[in-house]
This record gives sequence, C-alpha cells and structure tokens, in this order.
Amino acid sequence: MRLVFFLTALLGLSHLVHAAAEADMLVAYDNSYSDGVGGDANAQVIALNAVASSNLINERSGTGARVRICGYHKTWWQKNRTTVGGFVGWLSNYNDNELNDVTAAADARGADLVAYICQATDGNIAAVAGQPGRYAAYQPSSVWGNLFAHESGGHNYGIDHRTGRDNPKTIMLHNYCGGGANGYYSNPNLWLNGVKLTGNGGCLGTALQGGDAAYWIGDAAQGVADRNARVTVSPNL
Repeated sequence: MRLVFFLTALLGLSHLVHAAAEADMLVAYDNSYSDGVGGDANAQVIALNAVASSNLINERSGTGARVRICGYHKTWWQKNRTTVGGFVGWLSNYNDNELNDVTAAADARGADLVAYICQATDGNIAAVAGQPGRYAAYQPSSVWGNLFAHESGGHNYGIDHRTGRDNPKTIMLHNYCGGGANGYYSNPNLWLNGVKLTGNGGCLGTALQGGDAAYWIGDAAQGVADRNARVTVSPNL
C-alpha cells in the first residue's frame, strides 16, 4: 500500500514538474466533413489525435505549451462556400452573420483557440490561421498533427514560417521549401540527425524570431491560455 501511494505521489509530482500553459480549443466541423469520415465520433477522434500529436511536438520541442479540447461544435452545409482563408475571416468577424454559431459556441466554452474543419473552394491550400489569432481553418485532409502544430500551435501563437529550418525540416516550414517536416519546432538547444535545430528561414529568406520557434511559442503560451477564463462543468454521473 505504501509503495502504491509513493508511486502515485511521484506521478503526481512528475505531472506538476512538467506542467505547461494549457489553452482551451473548440473544434468545429461541418456536417460534410463528419459525413465523409463516418460520423461525429470519428470526426472528433481524428481531431483529438491531431491535437494530441501537436502536444507531443510541443513537448519534445520544449515549448511549454499545450492544448486541450474543451468542446466540439457542428455546422451545416458550409462546404465550398468560401476559401480556407475566407472561413478564418468569417470566424474573426462577429458582424458578418457567417459562422456566428461557431464563435458563440467558442465563447460559451471559454475557448482560447478555434479550429474549424470544412472543405473550402481552394483545395490546394491545406489550412490557414491568424498570426497571431484565435482561429484556424483546415481542409478535411489536413486534420493531423504536423498541420495542427503549424497552424493552431504555431501561427495562432504568432510564429512565422521563417522561424523554421529547412534541413532537417522543422514544423513552421512544413510543405515549404519541399514537402513535409519533422515533428519539431526550431530550437537552437535541440539537435536532430547531428544538426542543431536553429531556424534559418530556408527558401523563404532570412530567419525571423531568432530562428527559435520553441522560445517564442513558450513566450506567448500563457497569454494564449489566458485569453478566456476556463469554463468548468460537473462530470456526468
């Protein structure tokens, strides 16, 4: 019994030691997306996996930031009504009567971040996010860890593409200067494949933010997490 208690206490201490600035995210998606993946449960699990993967990228990169999903919201018949950036514009404008149900749901749940999943007219654009900002929009094929880390975990925290490194590729240059990226933000204190992960801007030009996405995400993390008061609810009994 004492051993079990000790291990439990140790695990609790470990959790405190690794505490991060945790932002709340509302995940919204259109019925066209959930229909395409087999229903609401599948849509939500896919989003949950993307957020979990993004959190892992933050953890291994040493940002001190993480995200938890505080709720889900479903829209109807929004498919191909605008571009990916258009969805972000609608969400950002409370006075345009477009996607106001999403922003209302986000406000009710105290969401610091909002990720919206819906097919847009510009199918060649994977996702768009405010830099910095609350909102990001994703094409249906873009709901996975690297994209969430790039958009909601990067741009929404104010991080520029040019903080990234091109070889080995880090998250903020994902799909720039060639395809894909490793699951790391740039961080001059980390090494991968024998290379220090200092951002160099790659093909986009001179590095910004000191080529250190991890530092600047960490610098912004508490402010993002404090955008709105956390809404707590009683458990289902």
